[in-house]
Amino acid sequence: MGATCKHGVDERYCALCREAAETEPLRPEALVVTSDGNPALLLRPRSDSGNASALVLDNGVGRLAALGLGGVRPIGPTTGLGSRPQILAQFHAVALQMGYLFHPERALTAREQTDEGPGRCYHCHIELSLEKRSLGCTRCRYYACRCGRCLCGYTGKNYLGQLFSQFPALPIPRSQRLEFVRIVRFCTDGV
Repeated sequence: MGATCKHGVDERYCALCREAAETEPLRPEALVVTSDGNPALLLRPRSDSGNASALVLDNGVGRLAALGLGGVRPIGPTTGLGSRPQILAQFHAVALQMGYLFHPERALTAREQTDEGPGRCYHCHIELSLEKRSLGCTRCRYYACRCGRCLCGYTGKNYLGQLFSQFPALPIPRSQRLEFVRIVRFCTDGV
């Protein structure tokens, strides 16, 4: 039987705790070197199997992979791969490209410039705006929430009550987008 969460439910089945864990930031020790000498970011360590999902850089090209944690070591100052900020900059660029993300330089909605205020994610209701440093989606040109959702493939009503459909859907699964958002947040927070 699993442990009980703060909501009094088995933590494996609590939807609130599962969503919170889903968007949890990467750990500071997530930046590692694989056994073959490539830098990697550990995304979801799995203690039960000794593996972890990771984004691995191989000659500047990123790939999502499952890594065995046996040959992985933390990145130190003498890795020969470059400094920590240089490596994080490479991961940042790869995550932006693979996750269809960008850093907005201006407001992406007219609403955030009105008395109505900024919009919110249709799923988790987190406020999305330039002021909050929300990421943008290169496909739909709207904000991408930290839960990985944007307006790609979404049909709904806007704040004026007008029905709209945003097609096509995002070409990657939301679970992968979520990981790329976590990587960008890790790289820009200067951990």
